[in-house]
This record gives sequence, C-alpha cells and structure tokens, in this order.
Amino acid sequence: MPISLYIFRLFNLNTVFYLVKYFFKTIVKILKSKWEIYLPVNKKILVYDQLWSSLILKFYKEDDIHILHCRGEKINLYIVFVCMMKGLFKASDYYEQYIKKIKPKIIITFIDNAPMFWKLRRLTNIKTTFIQFGVKSHFRDVFGNKNLISKKHNYKVDLMFVFNPSIGKKYNSFIKGKYISIGSFRNNMIQITKNKKRKEICFISTFRNIESTKIISHDITQGYYDKNLSFFLNWLKKYCLKNNLKINIIGKNFGENGVQEEKYYERFFFQNKYKYFRSTNQYKKGTSIYNLTDKYKYVFTIDSTLGIENLSRNGRTGFIGNMPNKYPLNTIKFGWNEKLKLNGPFWTSKNTYREFERVFDFVINGKESSWNKARKKLINNVMAYDYGNKVFKKEIEKIL
Repeated sequence: MPISLYIFRLFNLNTVFYLVKYFFKTIVKILKSKWEIYLPVNKKILVYDQLWSSLILKFYKEDDIHILHCRGEKINLYIVFVCMMKGLFKASDYYEQYIKKIKPKIIITFIDNAPMFWKLRRLTNIKTTFIQFGVKSHFRDVFGNKNLISKKHNYKVDLMFVFNPSIGKKYNSFIKGKYISIGSFRNNMIQITKNKKRKEICFISTFRNIESTKIISHDITQGYYDKNLSFFLNWLKKYCLKNNLKINIIGKNFGENGVQEEKYYERFFFQNKYKYFRSTNQYKKGTSIYNLTDKYKYVFTIDSTLGIENLSRNGRTGFIGNMPNKYPLNTIKFGWNEKLKLNGPFWTSKNTYREFERVFDFVINGKESSWNKARKKLINNVMAYDYGNKVFKKEIEKIL
C-alpha cells in the first residue's frame, strides 16, 4: 500500500474516532443537564455564563436579561436540534446559534479570561463586553499562556471593564477593543461603611487545601508555594502576642476545605486572641465580605483580590508578597502588573522579619497624612473605587 494512501486512511480513522468520541461526550453532557425545549426569546442583554450573573440583575430588569449557561447546567434542545440539522457540533456553533435566536444588543460576562467569549464578537456581530473579576497574573492564569494571548487568534471585545490601565493595556496587546478602568465591579456595589473601625488585625487568607507534593504550575509544588506562608504566620502570632492585638482571619474556602483551612490556622494561633470566618457563608444576612473588612482598621494579605479592594475603599492594607521569588509565582505579588517597585510603604516582596515589621508598623502606626499620601500616589494605577458602577452603567446605556 502506498504510504500516502495509508496516511489518508489513518487520518480518516482518527477523524471518525474523534467525531464519535465528541458525539458521545455531548450526549452524556445533555443527559446530565437540565433540558430546555422552548425557543429562546429576544432579550436586550445576554449574560454569557451564569457565574456572577446575579450582579447584572441588580442593575437591569429581569425581563431584559437572558443567561446563556456555559457549564452544562442547562442545555436548550431546540438549539441542539438546529445545530445537528446544520451539521454543527462545536461548542462555538451552539453559542452562535443560541445568540442568533436571542438577538441581544449586547453580550456581557464576568469570565474575562474565556477565549471562547473573545471570539463571539466576530462570530455573531453582536457587541460584547467583559468585566474583570479577579487579579491577573502569569501564575495559572491567562497572561501566562503565550499561545492563548497570541495576536494570531484575532480576538475582539468591544468593551473591557478592568481594574486599572495596566491590565487594560495587557489585554489590548492581544484583544482588539476599548478598555475602561472601573476598579472592581463587585466592590463598587457596596458602599463604604463609615462606622468606627476596630483596632484589630484582619488577615485575608489565600489558603489552598492541596497536597504538598502536588505540582501546581511549571515545576512548582504546593509545598514550595506554602513554605514562606508558615514562616510569616509564625512571625505574625508572635507580633500579635507582643503587641496585644487580636487577629481576625477571613477564610477562602467552603465545605470540607473550609474545615481544613480553619484547622490550619488553629495550629498557629491557638495561643492568640483570634477569630476565624469560614468564607462568606458565615456572614450575617444583609452583610457582605466588604462590610466585614470595613470593620477592621488594619488589613493584611499575601496576594488576595479582596486586599486590593480594601485598599480602594481607603482601608489601611498591607501586602506581604513573600512567596518564593520564582516565575510565575512572583507575578502574583502586589503591584507586579502595574510595574511598581518591589517594596513600598505598605508592601514587600521579601521574606524577612525585618520587612514584615516595617510594613506592619506603617499600616498600624503610620500617621494618617503619611498613609493618605502613600495611597493617593498609586491608587488609580492599582484600583479605583466607583460606588454604584456609574461609569459601567453610562457606557452600557450608550449601547442599549
């Protein structure tokens, strides 16, 4: 048999195998999902992905909004049937046909790192916008994927609502569109509490309940990632005991991971005056995580988005970016995207007791004038605060 014919037959067999595998995978997904059989109706706003879609419902009438489920929660069998009749079997085909039936004026998402969303503008000719939801880095994140951010993909998003200009410029390096700095959308929805703050420490956890030997990125293990955290926490418990300061820890995790996280901190602070909040499911009805951080005068974190949000709310915030100085871990340090100095008045990238004490002393004992000057110098380059998301609403109204 000629080699060319052999390759041709092998290619066809591989293609058939792929299509059969994809077909059965799709069928399994459909069977596990909640089915919708009706024809989607026209809506002004289509929200791509259900995650955080409830935030949009606080700004616009529910009758004007439709949610396109992208994680298999719901599947519209009418659209599936349309796709099958046209010989269309890719996820992008399903989204394209769905959007054509809705005919929205705009498509909005909080999943700003989804390549599929970046393609929708050219596929549907409908205006699209994403809202940045978390801090960006090269560590297990979109900016670290060189193939993904290549300009050859020809991505386009009409409006990109981002934390700050540095993030907008980075997105603009591989996505065509207009970026607008608004700070954190969710943070902007909560008014700053004016009540007197407690003179206590609030530590925002970034704990991950992962085996120490597990590779989490490149050749970096979770144990390697965590080793400097325990070094800092040992110092923190002594600092709080010495200065008679109560520590409040805001957990990151729910469920069993939340239980393990609480046990983790108990090992360090059982001798201290401390309180642990197991993620947001522990907060009283009618409050938010931002109301919680507003209660405390001194807030510290390693690399959480919530820490930067607290800074934008004029909260005294210290950043202990003491994780190992190895790429891509070093890209999650405070100010890395914004090209700030490695160490500043209320942040450090070093793993030494002297640096911890310097940052803590400035946040806790620094004069109000010194604090305001240091914060004002860089806040608009890191994260502004726009209560009520006035800028966002103004831009969307231009389209609607």
